[in-house]
Amino acid sequence: MIKKFLLAAILSATTAPVLADAGVKLGTLTCRLTDVDNMIVYTDEKFACGFQHTNGSIENYIGEIKQVGLNLSVKRNYTLVWLVFTANADAQKPHAMAGTYVGASADAAVGAGGGANYLTGGFNDAISLQPYSVSGETGVGVSVGIETFELK
Repeated sequence: MIKKFLLAAILSATTAPVLADAGVKLGTLTCRLTDVDNMIVYTDEKFACGFQHTNGSIENYIGEIKQVGLNLSVKRNYTLVWLVFTANADAQKPHAMAGTYVGASADAAVGAGGGANYLTGGFNDAISLQPYSVSGETGVGVSVGIETFELK
């Protein structure tokens, strides 16, 4: 598990410049955990999210991550942050972030910890949450799986 986390962190650092050049940066999406239901092989997490456009304006969303995979964690104070890119000019319209995103995730924590998520979807599947979200968390455990992220 630690190897996967380290690999995700390395890929994040090395691919960020390449991925950023592939589209237009829309802004930053920050989501804070508000509720979690963990059944070890299925996890449902709810978030309060804010999307800050590059022009400084902010849109609020409700987020929900549903993960299928191994989750042996108890999380508190969990925050996800993504850089948001698109190659579609229409995805820059207000509330274009709403939609379903799909990707993979890995997290590890003993006290303080972190994780990485790579997700694509949203407006006509044209938005990428890149290069990987970097999460900060307080808790204990490990998780790895495939997830969907719904923004409303």
